Order: sequence, then structure tokens, then C-alpha cells
Amino acid sequence: MKFKKILGMAVLAVCLGVSQAYAGELDGYQKLDVPDQPFEESYFTANKMHMYLGLGSLLAAGLTGLSAPDGGEGAVVTTQQPSTNTAHYYFANAAAALGGAAVVSGLLLHFDDIEMDALDPDTLHMVLTILGTAGYVFAISKAPKIMGGNSNGHASAGIAGAALMATGIYFEW
Repeated sequence: MKFKKILGMAVLAVCLGVSQAYAGELDGYQKLDVPDQPFEESYFTANKMHMYLGLGSLLAAGLTGLSAPDGGEGAVVTTQQPSTNTAHYYFANAAAALGGAAVVSGLLLHFDDIEMDALDPDTLHMVLTILGTAGYVFAISKAPKIMGGNSNGHASAGIAGAALMATGIYFEW
């Protein structure tokens, strides 16, 4: 009889010990309360800010192309107005500024993700978006200061910058 009683007590102790360990209350750990609602990510995080800056840069580059002065690349314009007070100028500067902010925020947030492997998607994302932003800045530097002046092929640099930026963003999606 004593053997059955001891065996019953041992089984009960094991069951209680397992239940306590299963509940996470053994060794000072407390049971976590699981919320009834699913997790909802915040609309604004540092990673999302980086993403919005990059996408905003690409959007501003597209608006820059759409707001180009009439006549296209290399066309002769008879008016000699400054080109710094146009939507094209402001969109181009916005694209470069947003691209630069995206690059800086990406380096600050994801510096640990950079690998020495040139084919790593994170590394390709970084290199291509830096080159894309450099293309924006180069296009702005080559732009004529007066409407109708020599355009120096700055549209090609801007388009290349936008293509590099879009390709770099594609590697992260």
C-alpha cells in the first residue's frame, strides 16, 4: 500500500512540476499574457520612414521628368528666363534631397546588414540607391541656369539616376 501511495504522490508531483514549467512560472519566469487581438504594426517606424523617403525620391524624380520644360532635351527656347523658379527645378531638388535622406537613414538603420558580398540584395540595394542619388545630383549640376541654355545632357543623368533608384528599391521588395 505504501508503494502505491508513494507512486501516486510521485506522479502528482511530476504532473504539477510539468504544469508549472509549461505555464512558464518555474525558475522565476512569469506567464506571458497573449492579447486577443492580432499584432498591428505602427504606421510610422524608422524602417518605414526610410522606405517612404526612397519612394518619395522616386516619385519626385518622376514628377521632375513630367514637368520638364517644353521642347525636350536640346531644344532651342527663345525666352531667357531663369530655370530656378520652375516646378521642374523644385521637383529635381526634392528628388535629390529625399534620395540623400533615404541613403543617410538607410546607412544609420541598416549598417549591420551590409555584407562584403557584391551580390547580396542588401548590398545591391545600398550601392544602387547611392548611385541613383548621385545621378540626381549630377543631373542638377549639369542643368542649365537659364531656360534655353545648353542642357549638357542632364536629362540622361536624371533618368539613369531614377532607373538606378528604382532598381535598388526593387532589390528590397
